[in-house]
Amino acid sequence: MAARFRSTATLGLFAYLLAVGCGSPSRPVLLFDTRVQTAALRQRFAADHGSMDQVKLPRRSSDFLQFVSGKRYAFVVRRNGVLAVAPLPTDASHNPYAHEILALGEAVVTAGGITVVHTRDTVSKIVIDADSATYCPTPDSVREAVPILAQAGIPSDRIRVDNRPRTCAADQPAAASSTAGPLPTRDYGDVMVEMDRRFRLVGEAVGEKRGDLADYELFGLLRSVRDDLPQAGPPETARRERLQPFARTFIDSDFPFLRQAIWDEDWARAREGVARVTATCNGCHAAGNVGFVKVGALHP
Repeated sequence: MAARFRSTATLGLFAYLLAVGCGSPSRPVLLFDTRVQTAALRQRFAADHGSMDQVKLPRRSSDFLQFVSGKRYAFVVRRNGVLAVAPLPTDASHNPYAHEILALGEAVVTAGGITVVHTRDTVSKIVIDADSATYCPTPDSVREAVPILAQAGIPSDRIRVDNRPRTCAADQPAAASSTAGPLPTRDYGDVMVEMDRRFRLVGEAVGEKRGDLADYELFGLLRSVRDDLPQAGPPETARRERLQPFARTFIDSDFPFLRQAIWDEDWARAREGVARVTATCNGCHAAGNVGFVKVGALHP
């Protein structure tokens, strides 16, 4: 497992930490303002009985053990360099801890998600990303969190930076604010073809026990189901409402099960997870009147 950590991205982190350590103390840090009005968020925060006392400010490696392993949490690096993390995972219902709340309504150094993978007393991996549609930080900005994690005692070979481009609130079509909803930006069938390709790559990577590749493609599959399908044109063979329960099953159940198995390098459980996703996909195809399209991602 340690050999996998010595990837190009990890070497990049070493170079980045060296540059930070040798750089000038006056190195300017870019700040990002929110793209949305915060008044409504603050009202909802109060209505949902949110408490800033519950916001986590991890400073030591042991502080990261309080987060549920494998769950993604919203985080910001405030303008004063403080790392603030939501007390609830991003998939929790009635979660009022938006990035703007964590940042106290101010500009941030970066904002996104943090996922901690740990056993009872050891952090084995931390993945950070810059996915914040309201702050829209640059992908590279998330690297500003790396020295903070290192200072907290997280070894650099256990830190991952997911710096793929993200959706920004300002990038949404103007029609998104109308009662008719956003205009379709993708063809539904094209998105499904892309999903099939990613899932096959997941199955191949699991079969070859290549955890990093499997995790990368699986997260891409999640983004296709969660983000791309709702923005695509309606399917031609069935009402979208018939297919939505299968998407929710993948997002809420199949994805976290399979991703945790991949992170644990439990390949028997990972193969079970791939089988679960396969069943969900084929069930969706049957509900969409295209049951003749069979998914089978895992190669023997």
